Amino acid sequence: MNSPLGFTFELKNANDCLGFINRLRLPVKATGIGDTRSLVIPVAHTIFWEAGAKVRADMGIADGMVRLSVGLEEVEDLCADLDQALQ
Repeated sequence: MNSPLGFTFELKNANDCLGFINRLRLPVKATGIGDTRSLVIPVAHTIFWEAGAKVRADMGIADGMVRLSVGLEEVEDLCADLDQALQ
């Protein structure tokens, strides 16, 4: 069994942030954490949206920032899903 963890990364093409997330097949698109399934959210478009672009920029939150909370899926399956979504 894999150990749950989470990480945040920034997409090179911020304009494709939501498209990337929509192409993912394994992670659940959700704003909460604490599940056995992997969860993914577009940070700037959800939890920091109301802060506004300037505040987000001052905080270092780019429009292409994605938060992935890794669940118990097989590492190879999750990596393959991330790879296909980046295509």
